[in-house]
Amino acid sequence: MSANDTTAYLASTSVRVLPNGIPDLSDVPPGGAVTPQLKLELANNQLSLTVTASVGQTVTLFQATDLSNPVWKTNQTVTLTGPSQVIVLPPPSGVSSYFRAQ
Repeated sequence: MSANDTTAYLASTSVRVLPNGIPDLSDVPPGGAVTPQLKLELANNQLSLTVTASVGQTVTLFQATDLSNPVWKTNQTVTLTGPSQVIVLPPPSGVSSYFRAQ
């Protein structure tokens, strides 16, 4: 980062703005962590959740059963050993579940 660069913080995400005023969105935020991405799949009555983030990043997976008044409970915490990691979840039990990662 040069002396002419500006960093703006938006909802805990940093965006580097180059001297020409154009945001450089290709940079990884300070500390090397990136916002985790989730992909949920159901196959053979088995739920698989793929978490994509930085290698070595610790990601906490939260679960809630109601979004109108959510109570987010920690499902598990993982440290990624690769760019993505698959977490096998218990089979659906008839109750809606919602997931988020941090």
